[in-house]
Amino acid sequence: MRNESHAACLEQSPTLQSALAWAKDCFLQAGLDSRRVEAELLVGKALGVSRIEIYTQSERILTEEEKKKLTVLVKRRLQGEPVSYLLGQREFFSLSLFVTEDVLIPRPETELLVEKAIHVIDEKFHQGVKKLRVLDVGTGSGAISIALKQERPNIDIVAIDKSKAALKVAQKNRDHFGMDFLLLRANLLDGISNTESVDMILSNPPYIPSSQIQTLAKEVQKEPILALDGGEDGLRLIRRLILDARDRLCPFGLLMMEVGDGQTEEVCLLMKQAGYQEVGIAKDLAQIPRIVFGKHAKKR
Repeated sequence: MRNESHAACLEQSPTLQSALAWAKDCFLQAGLDSRRVEAELLVGKALGVSRIEIYTQSERILTEEEKKKLTVLVKRRLQGEPVSYLLGQREFFSLSLFVTEDVLIPRPETELLVEKAIHVIDEKFHQGVKKLRVLDVGTGSGAISIALKQERPNIDIVAIDKSKAALKVAQKNRDHFGMDFLLLRANLLDGISNTESVDMILSNPPYIPSSQIQTLAKEVQKEPILALDGGEDGLRLIRRLILDARDRLCPFGLLMMEVGDGQTEEVCLLMKQAGYQEVGIAKDLAQIPRIVFGKHAKKR
């Protein structure tokens, strides 16, 4: 991605149409694949208009304040800042969530985790369970908890994160959607009582090997290192969660995690060695094994 200093200056009195063309050209020169969509989103953000209004008001002249806002946004994008952070929001499971640089940006792969959880919840309800208890470990923006609660309101959720700043974002999202679930600051399951068992533990833990962090796309490196770095082989926290979850799951309770490309085989083995049964995987839309799950069958 080119440095922002190489971007041409926005003309003196740009119209909405020429401002959009300028942003697209900046992103074209930077080699951004989604330059048209990103330009539309940032123009809309700077001017407070919808993507449709960009075209219906194409001849409107930008004010100096609008011009300044757009220039700042485009420069920040050229520096590698993710569009979601610039917009302050990200769509997840058809919900527009607040996001900041304090949380991992929710991704489509994680929607698969929610879909799988919904399927399991429905099975549990059919078995006569009135209310399920779920832990969302490493909640970040609260995406998993909010999407799950939106689809299946009759569940109890505790959303956990180590980051105080991330929990503030999750709280903002929870309150915005009028959700009712507990937010708790903890490192994985530390401090979570094992005297009351839960039916399901969901997590999108950090799983990038430490040595690969610097090789990630520049915009991904802008995301919280706490939510990315999974240790030497990417499985440091996953190993710990697999073991700790056993003390919190009820008999036949389910642990379900999103893991990295190429990690599912080893994670499945770790779960089997820890005594989990019916261990399996689910593939994402690109047919990449992405979700690992298993039932804890030992008696408490």
